[in-house]
Formats: sequence, C-alpha cells, structure tokens
Amino acid sequence: MNNRRKKKHLLFIISKFWLMVKIHEILFMKHILLAFAFVGLLSCSKKEEINPDFTIDLVGTYTLSYVKEGSQEANLPSNGVSGNFRTTKVDDTHLNLVFTYQLGTTSKPIIEQLGSVELKRTGNKQFDVYLKNEKHGTITPSDISLYDTSLDGTYTEFRGKK
Repeated sequence: MNNRRKKKHLLFIISKFWLMVKIHEILFMKHILLAFAFVGLLSCSKKEEINPDFTIDLVGTYTLSYVKEGSQEANLPSNGVSGNFRTTKVDDTHLNLVFTYQLGTTSKPIIEQLGSVELKRTGNKQFDVYLKNEKHGTITPSDISLYDTSLDGTYTEFRGKK
C-alpha cells in the first residue's frame, strides 16, 4: 500500500508538474499573441484620410492676359481694356470667382460675380474648373483659363496670370 500511495503521489506530482508546464506554455503563448496584437495595432493604426485643400496657392488675383470671342482675340492689357479674376476660398474644393474688367481708361470697372466653382484635380497643382457640373476651364497657382460657349455658338475664352 505504501507503494501504491507512492505511485499515486508520484502521478499526482507529475500531473501537477505537467499542468503547470501547460499553464506556463499557455501564458507564454498569450504574451506572444498579445505582443503581436499590440505591434499589429500600432502598425495598422487608422491612417489620416488625405483630404487636401485644393485651394492652397490658388487664392488671389489673376491679371487678365488674353481674351478670345469668336474669331477675335487679343493679348491684354490693350487699348485700355484690362481686367482680373479674384479667387477666394469657399471650402477645400471650391473657389468663389469675381471677374472685374474695364473697357477703356475712362469707364468704370465692371464687376461680375461668377460664383462658386468646383475644383477637380487633373495633375500636380492643376485643376479643372466646374460650374454647375460643367467644365469651364483650368486653374493652376500661376494661370487661369475660363471658357464658355454661348447659346448662339460663340466661343469665349479668358486667360489670366498671377
């Protein structure tokens, strides 16, 4: 009986040792898994959404340098005809356009509020200009080109430089 007791006691110690080893293995694996999870969370943290401000470097005054209406065209300023486009920021993808021009040195400047236009990126710092979902030109930090075709089919284009 003593022998039997010793065997039971030995089996008990072995099973207890085996259980402790398994618990340590499980705890060690948990630590490894937690370490991987932590590293994974750090490396996969939510990246900032890139929502750039298109209006940067586009806000300001563009001096009118060219006008074309139908078959007539002219480089400006010329014969007292001059003008400019003034752009102001509405939000990150919209500009407000104001067109000011003068026909002769004695006339008062004419100011036209063109309103808010949408910018759509076409290249590095180059954007198409949309008015009411229709493309009406392009703009860069140094140049602007706006065009339209009237109901009678006459094509008009204005260009300006900063």
